[in-house]
Amino acid sequence: MIHKVAIIGAGRWGRNIVKVLAGLPELSKIEAIVYSGNPDTKEFLAVNYPKIPRGTDVEKVLNDSSITHVMIATQIDTHYSLAKKCLVAGKHTFVEKPLCLEESKAKELHALALEKNLTLATGYVYLFDDSLLQLRNYTKTGTSVSLKMKWEKWGTFDSLIITNLLVHELAIAHFLMGNFEKITSSTIGENQLSLLAQYQHGTVSIAIDREKSDKKKIITAVIDEATYSLENGELKTSKAPTEPLFSSDTSRLLEYELTSFLNDKEDYDWEVIDVEVAKILDSLII
Repeated sequence: MIHKVAIIGAGRWGRNIVKVLAGLPELSKIEAIVYSGNPDTKEFLAVNYPKIPRGTDVEKVLNDSSITHVMIATQIDTHYSLAKKCLVAGKHTFVEKPLCLEESKAKELHALALEKNLTLATGYVYLFDDSLLQLRNYTKTGTSVSLKMKWEKWGTFDSLIITNLLVHELAIAHFLMGNFEKITSSTIGENQLSLLAQYQHGTVSIAIDREKSDKKKIITAVIDEATYSLENGELKTSKAPTEPLFSSDTSRLLEYELTSFLNDKEDYDWEVIDVEVAKILDSLII
């Protein structure tokens, strides 16, 4: 089935969404792209996607009954209001992470989606790494578990490190370690942060530095007598360090994520993740 979709936001990440959906003609047809009016974005769309209708009026999308799915990739402080408008208009709605920064608003949006029998999904793209699913098989069954997450990269200085990067790690921590219990300690700067927290299945340590020229994203799990590491889609164990236990294609995560949304697959409990992330953010943001 080919779904008629609209994309709201065509900045850095929104352009990736446009590219992926344009490459899935058997699944989606982009009916409209709504953007802020930025001249650079206008030129980008005109050069690369001249046949796709584009404009700055969200209401045209909301009032177009032929559009069934909407992707939102705008500034974080607009997510709640735009998502609510889309759900009220009867659109299945995908929102780039985080859905919103307040627990009550996350609950409200998911209740609205349930009431209207609509899909509401959030863009935690790293959760679609099959190697992460394999690692969860171990963290969920281990007797003693501790998780260390290290992320080094360069960039994304235009938004808070907490709302832009930490939210990804919090979603992963929930996926691997169950429900959040409490933050033991945290040190948060403009471009670096460290956090130690207790989760249902054990402790989680998170360290992020976005001033590193070399990109590294490593998850290390100590589970009973073994150590597991996940980097670039390769899951390895200390019991057999030379050969991966499992390998996945991390270059297609966004494709997997958007395909899951359009096919209405219930891969994750987005309400639980969104509410939990919002609850933690609320305790960290001053």
